[in-house]
Amino acid sequence: MAAFQEFAEDGCVKAAWNLRVESAGENASDFETETRIQYFGTAAKRKFRAYWTLVGPFSGLLRRALLRDVARRAV
Repeated sequence: MAAFQEFAEDGCVKAAWNLRVESAGENASDFETETRIQYFGTAAKRKFRAYWTLVGPFSGLLRRALLRDVARRAV
């Protein structure tokens, strides 16, 4: 964990993905995903934006599929 927090190499990007489940009343839960990105330097920012332009829509599809699967299994 410390190595991840300390990492800040120029030209690189680091990402963290979080899954959160919270009670939403009796027999119900809220399930959320969150992604955080940190880039180091303008070259990393430019490259990541190009990457995300291509990958972002598929990432959204995968997350929605994950959330649907969790909801299906929870019933």
